[in-house]
Amino acid sequence: MNLRVIFLALCIPLTYSITGPGLSAEQEAWLDSVRYANVSTKWPTLGKEQLLELWTKVYILSKVTSANFPYYETVQIWFNDTARSAVIRYDDVGDSASWTGLHLAALAHQYNVTNNSTVLKEIDKSLDAVSLLSTCSGKPGYIVRFAGPASDPAYKKYYPGYGNGAFNCTIPPYHDYIWLGFSSRDMYFGIAFGLANVLRMLHTDSAQSIIQRTKNITETIVDDLVKYDFWIISPKKQPTNPDPMFLATWKLLALTVNPVKYQHLLKTYKEYFWSAYYTEMTISTKTHNAYFGNELLVEGLYVLSTFEIDVQRREALFNKFTVLAVNHSDHLQPGFAAFYLSAFPDTKYSNIPAGVLQGGLLDYPSTPWEHHVDQTNNPKYMPHHDSDHSECALMIRDRPPDVYMWQREPTALKGGTSECCLQNAHLDLTLPYWMGRSAGYIGTPN
Repeated sequence: MNLRVIFLALCIPLTYSITGPGLSAEQEAWLDSVRYANVSTKWPTLGKEQLLELWTKVYILSKVTSANFPYYETVQIWFNDTARSAVIRYDDVGDSASWTGLHLAALAHQYNVTNNSTVLKEIDKSLDAVSLLSTCSGKPGYIVRFAGPASDPAYKKYYPGYGNGAFNCTIPPYHDYIWLGFSSRDMYFGIAFGLANVLRMLHTDSAQSIIQRTKNITETIVDDLVKYDFWIISPKKQPTNPDPMFLATWKLLALTVNPVKYQHLLKTYKEYFWSAYYTEMTISTKTHNAYFGNELLVEGLYVLSTFEIDVQRREALFNKFTVLAVNHSDHLQPGFAAFYLSAFPDTKYSNIPAGVLQGGLLDYPSTPWEHHVDQTNNPKYMPHHDSDHSECALMIRDRPPDVYMWQREPTALKGGTSECCLQNAHLDLTLPYWMGRSAGYIGTPN
C-alpha cells in the first residue's frame, strides 16, 4: 500500500501546519485556575475561529492517522520517516482491543452529529473487527487482544516477541491470522464502551441493521461470560476475575440488549452496582502511577449512566460522575469531561467540564508524532510531588504524548520517545471531540 498516494488522494499534505488563534490569555488563565482547583469564573467559550481551528486539527489528524487502523483494529505505527514512505512495524498491539472499542465509540458519535453514510460504513467495518476479536480464538465471546494476518510484515515484527501467547485463529476464513493472548478486564471495558455508544448514538433507519448486529455481538460476549459466572476464561484456561464494576457494567449491558433473555441477571446486577458504588467509583490521585484504572472507571461509569433507568441508581451515578468531573477537575482531563457531559448533557454543573473539554482539546498538540517531553526544569510545574511528577496537572500541550493521554497521570513530567517516527491514533483527541459535539458542548465550525 502506497501511503503517499493515499495522502495525496485525501488532499492532506505530508507536512502541514495548523494555524489559528489558539487559547486566549483569558482562557489560558482559566485553565491554570483549574489546575490549582481554584475556579471562580465562567469558562470563556471558544469563538468561531477557535472552533474552526479545533475542527481542522481533528480532521487532519483523523486523515493522517488512517494507517493506525489495520484490519479496523487500533495500533501505534512506526514509520521509517516523517514522509511515511514505509511502515516499519506496529506497536502497543497488545492493547488494541481496548482502543478499538474507543474508536468505535468515536465513530458512533461522529455519525450521530453528521449522519454521514461513509461514517456508518466505517462503524460496520469496526464491528467486523470486534466480531473477529470476539470469535477468532475458537471460543465464541472471548475477546482477544488483537488478530491479524501472520504474513503482515509490520505485525510479523511484533507477535513473535509477544510474551503472553500468540496463537492461530481457528475460524474460517481467518486460519492464517494470529491472535494475541493474555486475558484482561481492560479489553472488555473498551469493547463494552464501544458497543454501548453504538447502541446509544445510532438512531436513523439506515442504522437499524447495525444496531441489531451490535446486540448480537454483545450477546455472544455475554453468553461466554455467563458460562463462567463472569470470569474471563481464555481458550488456554487463563482466568481473570471480575470485580464489581466489571460485573455491573456487563450485566447492565446484557439487560439492555435483551432484557428477557438476561432477566436472571437483574438481582445480582443491583447487588454489584451498589458494591461498585461503595468500593470502586472513586478516582485515584493525579500522581498515581497506576492511573490507567481511572480510564476504566469512567468507561464503566459511562455505560452504567447511559443505560440505567432506576431513578435512585441514576442519581447515585450522577453524583459520583459529578465528583469525578467537577470536584476533581484539577486533573485537567478532557476525556473525563467529555464522558461526563455526554452521559449527563443537561447537568447544571457543566461550566468546569465544558471548559476543560474545549480548552484542553484546543491546547492538544497538532503533531501526529510522538516526541520526547521533559518538564522537570519547567518552573511552571514546580513544586514536584516526586522525581517523576509535578504537584499539579500539566497543560495538555506540555504533557508527554502517549497512546491515549487520558489514561496517564496528568502530572507526569517526562516521557515519550525521541526516536523517529512513532504515530499514535490520537483517539484522545477525536473521541472527546465527537462526544462533545454530539452532547452540544462543542459548537459547529463555520
